[in-house]
Amino acid sequence: MCSVGPLYIDVSEIRSLSRHGDEVTGVSRVVLEIAHELCTRRVAIPVYCDTARCRMMAVDPEVFADEMIYDRLQVADRIGHPGRYRDPLRYRGSSLRRYHALLLNSLRARFGSRAEKPGNAVIGAADVSRCAILCLGSLPSSFRTLDVIRRSGGQAKAALMIHDVMRIAMNRHDPDSVVRRVETTAIERCNAMGVTWMANSHHTRQDALRLVADGLLPPLTGGIEVVPLAHEMRDAGGMGSADAVPVTSPYLLTVGGLDGRKNGQLLCEALLSLYERDGPGGMIRVVCAGRNPVTGIRAAFGEGGRYAVLAPFFHWLESPDHATLRGLYAAATALVFPSRYEGFGLPVGEALWQATPVIASDATSLPEVGGDLARYVDPDDSGALAALVHEVMTDQDAMARWRERIIAARPMMRRWQDVALHMRRILER
Repeated sequence: MCSVGPLYIDVSEIRSLSRHGDEVTGVSRVVLEIAHELCTRRVAIPVYCDTARCRMMAVDPEVFADEMIYDRLQVADRIGHPGRYRDPLRYRGSSLRRYHALLLNSLRARFGSRAEKPGNAVIGAADVSRCAILCLGSLPSSFRTLDVIRRSGGQAKAALMIHDVMRIAMNRHDPDSVVRRVETTAIERCNAMGVTWMANSHHTRQDALRLVADGLLPPLTGGIEVVPLAHEMRDAGGMGSADAVPVTSPYLLTVGGLDGRKNGQLLCEALLSLYERDGPGGMIRVVCAGRNPVTGIRAAFGEGGRYAVLAPFFHWLESPDHATLRGLYAAATALVFPSRYEGFGLPVGEALWQATPVIASDATSLPEVGGDLARYVDPDDSGALAALVHEVMTDQDAMARWRERIIAARPMMRRWQDVALHMRRILER
């Protein structure tokens, strides 16, 4: 417990998985790991926001003590399904569309077929009259939680995580951008409540402070403390799909979709240049673990497409579960992660935790995560990436030394318990 009352961790972000069917990755993964660390130590109580009824609901901490918490079906049974919700932050403060969203949310909560459905581990309404709470989900989700606590007459000492400010930064010249409005409004309203701010990397902190200096965000109360996330990828206690890991041949692994900011096109161009130089005999297989719709870069692997000659070497794996992904990291020759923008970049840390060499872009936060254990390329230099991939494929001695160096550094890598302890200390100040 905290000196200002019970310590809660907001797990609202995890409940959304049960409705959307997503695997536990990214922000949801961070929430899950910190909930596991705090709840198994009995220092925090998990809660979620029931927006329609203006209350916070407590969940049995035992939910997060199980090693099988990465199973989203168990998450659905234990924590429940959120009701359908139209975010009023998408609309301007006094617009008719905003009032319509508020009315629609209220009607859906009471009469809709997708109303709030508590899980079998929900204890009841949480006492928020005086408490401390960690909000590690998306900024709009964190705002909804704090707004419900305020409207229900409670008082909370809150610490919020900024995972990235990408949506604001990328739309800085578009004041009518909905995604920018949602993020900016959430930060402004949470900031007015006097919260403590955390950032998951020094890059994210600098990005946020740059937006403050440019007048796109208000001065953040108390500054922003950096709480780097973990490298650790825990054993989920399961085996994953038996045919998911192509163990019959060496392979490169990519994690996440190849489209957009993940910059998978750089890898495709690098491999295409190797194919044109060395032919099919000089190629290595690539496992793409993530959402890659056939309408994106993947379409270029079809007949007549730019990357059609690479199609036999690519293995597409749609949203693998935690156990399968862990196996993919462990068996991979190297992870290639050429992303242009990451708030933190969990895949880089996860691969290193599994003693897997990493080739990443030198953009944003990735050098913070990989340090001197990873090798880096400019996100626009496919030639440099091709040279590194060729070295990975041909220089076995260098690869063995690289893996040995990663293994030797394992004791210095961050664990989720380190991250959770850091966050708890922030709230207890």
